[in-house]
Amino acid sequence: MRTRRRSRKSDHDSAPTSRAAASKGPLTKQILVWVVFLWLVLCHTAGAKIIRVALDGSGENGETWETAYKTVSAGIAHSASGDAIWVKGGLYAEAVNLKSGVGIYGGFAGTEAEDQFSLRDWNAHTTTLYAGGTGRQVVRATDIVSAILDGFVLRKGTRGISLIDSEVSVFRCEVLENGPGIAIFEGSTVITGCTITQNINNLGGGGGIDVSGERPESSLRMVNCRVFGNVSRARGGGVYCSGSMSPVIDSCLITDNLVLHKPISGGGGGRFEEARGGGVYIRDAIVVARNCTIVRNQQGDFGPTRKISFFFEDSGLPGTPTAIIQSSIVADATASDFGDTPILDVSYSLFPSFVAGEGNISGNPKLAGLFTPKPYSLLPGSPCIDTATRASSDRDVIGNPRPLDVPGVGVDGPDAFDMGAYEYPGPFINSRSDINQSGKVDTEDLLLLIADWQKVSGP
Repeated sequence: MRTRRRSRKSDHDSAPTSRAAASKGPLTKQILVWVVFLWLVLCHTAGAKIIRVALDGSGENGETWETAYKTVSAGIAHSASGDAIWVKGGLYAEAVNLKSGVGIYGGFAGTEAEDQFSLRDWNAHTTTLYAGGTGRQVVRATDIVSAILDGFVLRKGTRGISLIDSEVSVFRCEVLENGPGIAIFEGSTVITGCTITQNINNLGGGGGIDVSGERPESSLRMVNCRVFGNVSRARGGGVYCSGSMSPVIDSCLITDNLVLHKPISGGGGGRFEEARGGGVYIRDAIVVARNCTIVRNQQGDFGPTRKISFFFEDSGLPGTPTAIIQSSIVADATASDFGDTPILDVSYSLFPSFVAGEGNISGNPKLAGLFTPKPYSLLPGSPCIDTATRASSDRDVIGNPRPLDVPGVGVDGPDAFDMGAYEYPGPFINSRSDINQSGKVDTEDLLLLIADWQKVSGP
């Protein structure tokens, strides 16, 4: 057991010193957070209008659930900056365009009064925007500012979300079966608590998230997101980022994505653009990853595929780190997999042994399997428990608090943070009652207990 405190880098010390750094400093982040917070407060105070949308509404004026508009697009058309659109659960077969200053919220039962916003449940009242057969993007924003999308399932669009030169915050959305999942060009985007899965990009670029832009003031921040099971041709099965729009990825799970070779048209058959970056592909940009788990991503479709997490191409400025990786788990890589000799600043992470850094370890992270309640979470005995540096988020990828100290393991005390996207709850927390080992005692555990009540074990 160790009780001494180690010298730790602050977020300021580890910030990228690139052409994008000036626009991503702590002050800029604080301003963005306050702008979003103040906007939310204004939306739920006097003067803000609530517009309701429900499939069974009359479509009259959106003022009550009974007179709700029948489509989200109608609600947006009748909204103004500062309004909030409440959408009752259901399948809405439409594509929508966001509007500046308007928040769109799914997950309502269709009974909530104006002071009952907190009662909405996007899991119990699934709210789906479905663009199948339209040939359109499910959600689109061009030159939009201060827009919010919260609590939706987005399916079957040419893109799940398309953001062009816009300032948009996306919360608690599931983006699946699109191509690609989220496409961003320029602007400032925050993606929090989202699942991006089963998206396919056959045109090149990211399967899950496809980001590009040349303006240094553009930014992308992802927090507590899961990006898995996406497919791309040529570049970035999970995440693709090029240009000056360098992403900050915090407490995210990026796993089981695949990048395939891309056929080259013209010049005869049999020519392909080589697949690169099963998990994350970075070109001429800098990525900051904190408390992420990036494993089991693959590339290639001729013969055996290779597991590979990152690929860098023409990235960064001379002498500038290509990637700043802290408190993360990055497995399945060799030095040759990383492309054009990136400059890596890696600390307190489980990382391949060819990269040195303060607090780094290598080897088997001991993670749960794919088909478990918490895929790729830390198992008992994992070397990643209580061995990371201070997290920038106080919650892990599924909402558990950080840190959760396991006495006698790694560093004890208030700085006992874990590497990776999950915080290990420890066998001492509800181990008997947490029957399905999900990290919490809930209804599923109760149902398992009831099912076996008074049964006799053995033959």
